[in-house]
Amino acid sequence: MAKKKKSWKERQRERLIRMQRAKESYEIQKERERAKAPKTRHRLKWMLGALCIIVLIACVFGIGQYMNSVSTPKENPSQETGENTENESGIAYTFIYINSNGTVSPSTAPIVKEGTARYKFTLDVYGAIFVEKDNIEIDGAGHTLLGKGEDVGIYIYLKNNITIKNLKITGFQYGIFLNSASQNVILKNEISSNYYGVWLTNSSNNNNVVENNVTGNQLGIYLDLSQSNTISSNLIAGNNKGISLYEASKNIITGNTFSENSSGITLGESDNNQIFHNNFMYNIIQAYAENSTNSWDDGVSFGNYWYDYQAKYPEAEEVDNSGIWNIPYEISDGNQDRYPRVKPFTP
Repeated sequence: MAKKKKSWKERQRERLIRMQRAKESYEIQKERERAKAPKTRHRLKWMLGALCIIVLIACVFGIGQYMNSVSTPKENPSQETGENTENESGIAYTFIYINSNGTVSPSTAPIVKEGTARYKFTLDVYGAIFVEKDNIEIDGAGHTLLGKGEDVGIYIYLKNNITIKNLKITGFQYGIFLNSASQNVILKNEISSNYYGVWLTNSSNNNNVVENNVTGNQLGIYLDLSQSNTISSNLIAGNNKGISLYEASKNIITGNTFSENSSGITLGESDNNQIFHNNFMYNIIQAYAENSTNSWDDGVSFGNYWYDYQAKYPEAEEVDNSGIWNIPYEISDGNQDRYPRVKPFTP
């Protein structure tokens, strides 16, 4: 028996569950950081008493224990911290915070503050970054932010005017997660091999995702419950889904190349988006819309380039050497590109 297709409401509930898990993960990591702080004074007397016993034991067994620690390496350093693990190179997984006061914690993180608002990577980072400050720039300087298949690479919640650029982000559940965050810029990054490459949700509005390589993710760029964002000049290739919109409106998607994705772009319950001057190349499904009405051209003369156009419309002809085919490209659910391009768009 064929598996029943989930309704939009069921998928919405699943989305909210995933978002809640991400938020809970963030709160758990914050709680772990707070747990590292010195214990409160009501335990001080107990600690002083315990210290006397420890000193006595150390006098008897100290030398033997010291020699053992020198000769035998630690099997699992993460057991000491209760938090960090190590990758194959022995580098500890670290949760890094750009705090609201401008400091970076832990202070040993390979991110330096330049001036009052610029944070620059000096080495690759194996870990996750939580941004708690507005009006800053995070410059990866070509370095890699590497995950372990879970967590969020960069998490921005209720923060605005943040630029993330020149960074390779790979190996996370969420590469970049904007939650109720607006007027941010994601620029010239390589976002690959994550489950979600970029996720904008909960009224993350007026953001710009520009000139990124978004490749090999389960879902390249996902917008839901967000509007007035611009997704432009990106290479979106080799993902399961290139871009997906759910209840997202008034966004502009232009100048992108969708290549070798299972689906180039999908829209659900999303209206009044403008999708034009894009190249749809070698995708299994170029575009799909459900319960959505959008504009697939610039309203004047040009729409998108569709690699499979001539296979679908073998009788089509170019209109007076205009670079436009004379038959609109039908998408689904009443959506159509009125001015499909004869040749790929060149920036």
